[in-house]
Amino acid sequence: MNSTIKYSAIVSLFLITLLVNIFVPDAANRPDQPKLVFNIIMAIFFAAILGFFIYGHIMGKQSKQRVQTVMDLSVIFGMFFFLWLVIVGKLGFLDPLRYPSPNTVFDVYRSDFQLLVVRSTSDTIWRLVEGYVVATILAIPLGLFVGRHTKIHDRVAYPVAKMVAPIPPIIFVPYAIELLPNIDLAVKFVIFIGAFWPIYVNTVYGVRNLDYRYIEAANTLGASERRLYTKVLLPGSLPSIYAGLFIGLVLAFIVLAVAEGIGGSHDIPGLGWYVLYFADLFYYDKIIAAILLIGFVVVIWTAISDRMQDRLLKWQKKGAW
Repeated sequence: MNSTIKYSAIVSLFLITLLVNIFVPDAANRPDQPKLVFNIIMAIFFAAILGFFIYGHIMGKQSKQRVQTVMDLSVIFGMFFFLWLVIVGKLGFLDPLRYPSPNTVFDVYRSDFQLLVVRSTSDTIWRLVEGYVVATILAIPLGLFVGRHTKIHDRVAYPVAKMVAPIPPIIFVPYAIELLPNIDLAVKFVIFIGAFWPIYVNTVYGVRNLDYRYIEAANTLGASERRLYTKVLLPGSLPSIYAGLFIGLVLAFIVLAVAEGIGGSHDIPGLGWYVLYFADLFYYDKIIAAILLIGFVVVIWTAISDRMQDRLLKWQKKGAW
């Protein structure tokens, strides 16, 4: 019963934010705020959380841990939007130029829909996908191979990785833009560099930390080299590989934003370019709108990755305390 009351309060937080925005007058220094987009988003949040609350908690269709996680995240976002609206939009305590209200920020998604939501976001996602996927495809097999062969790792791969991997990928941005045929390819290359080394290094150490008795058992049973890789080395290294994938994703986003900011333009947009371009023009509402959109893309990407990890590492969770 206590959980039901607590979750009901969390769900109602979005409804309260919506009602406050509709009925409470705006601050004197922030008149005529465009409220439509923010109201729609708050209504969507409220409907989504309410549906999950009924389906997951009331009807018991989701685990208690999952419901708790969703509600914990919801209360953070709900309080953030509520306080932002009240302190900035309704009370007007902060400077209107540097601290735009949520109504003003979210209206950017309407007024700048084509450039921000369509072109910049889609270009950023595709660059990230291509650079990150290529890095994953190359780093995991190479890491498995190097981890499997100790002499190659000790004599060649480890010294090279020790020298090259610590170099910040951002350093390659100007050089890649100068040498490669176009900006788009240069950005993808830098993303590849940023994601490759964490994935590769974690794959190598995932193999090297694997209990050698599993390899001996597979050899005793007559497993071929191919089956040894696919049935022993890869599954046994997955926890370490997923750690590398997450680190690589974080670095890829950082490098992506910087590379797009340096080499992007109105004809070659991206979220990184959008933020840095409008920062020079002091359009703080557009900057915050783009930052929130980047955060949304990261959350969706990591949620998909976590879901895949949960499916592939079920055996690991069963053994957890």
